[in-house]
Amino acid sequence: ENCRSDLAVTGVFFINRKTALLAENYTDLLTELIPAVIRQHGKVTAFTSDGIFVDLNTPDDLFTANKAVLSGAFPHSPENIVKKASDYPELDLSVPALIPHSADIAPHVKIGADTVIGENVTVCRGAKINGAIIMDGAYIGERATVNHAIIGTGARLLTGASAFEGAV
Repeated sequence: ENCRSDLAVTGVFFINRKTALLAENYTDLLTELIPAVIRQHGKVTAFTSDGIFVDLNTPDDLFTANKAVLSGAFPHSPENIVKKASDYPELDLSVPALIPHSADIAPHVKIGADTVIGENVTVCRGAKINGAIIMDGAYIGERATVNHAIIGTGARLLTGASAFEGAV
């Protein structure tokens, strides 16, 4: 209880219905609920991981995590991170950005730094995307603008449409 440390406990709790009902009586899962479950049932199961856990509660958290991945802050970054604009001479591209090989992007599309494009995304001519997250299967129409917004899986942003900061 009085231990001081620069370490933090993070994780995901999987609980059954009975434990979920019991949880309503506690304000802290780690220091109250888990000890109560052990007292009542004798055990809990846990595992550790050397992987990275990122808590994404808000769209801003997602943007921050994507920026960290694109900058190389995580040891296992995706292979599709573009670090040289010259790799895509047909685009008006600022780096870093994530562009998978399955994306269908028309020539001369403007893609700004910190943009993440998902699998099987279509981006039509004249579109401008800056610091945005475009999820799998989305369609960005001709002359559409996406600026620091999130376009959801399979969404369609039609010709000339715009999505600006904070749009999800």
